[in-house]
Amino acid sequence: MFDLQYEDRLRAWRDFRNYLEESRKPIQDTINFVNQAPVGKLELNLWNNSEWPQPWELVEATRFSEQAKILLICYTLQLTERFADEKVEIHIGSRVENNDDLLFLLYIGEYVVGYIYDIPVPVSDLPKSLVSQRIYTMPRLQ
Repeated sequence: MFDLQYEDRLRAWRDFRNYLEESRKPIQDTINFVNQAPVGKLELNLWNNSEWPQPWELVEATRFSEQAKILLICYTLQLTERFADEKVEIHIGSRVENNDDLLFLLYIGEYVVGYIYDIPVPVSDLPKSLVSQRIYTMPRLQ
């Protein structure tokens, strides 16, 4: 999808979201899909979510930071009927033992994306040493 022209990219993204409605592992499938995106310089101001790109702007990007990939996973899942009513949050956190290492995490339903690179982790499996420094409740998308 990421090497297509913008209009074709939007169609491919819509088709993928339609596929997620019936997927047996929609969060894992979305992680795998977004991990195909080229890594690059689309940096996010982690501390000011009003500066984050909207879904359509993000899909237009050609290179993605790890944080932008998490945001794209978030938007992709939010724009499905299946996850439309889920509570979705982005947490900026750190581990107590290493406060300098910031984590950009997506909390959706009972899972967290971004703690372990390419798999969703149940919230109940997160270590107690993980501390959220800022929590953004993501608005419902339509």
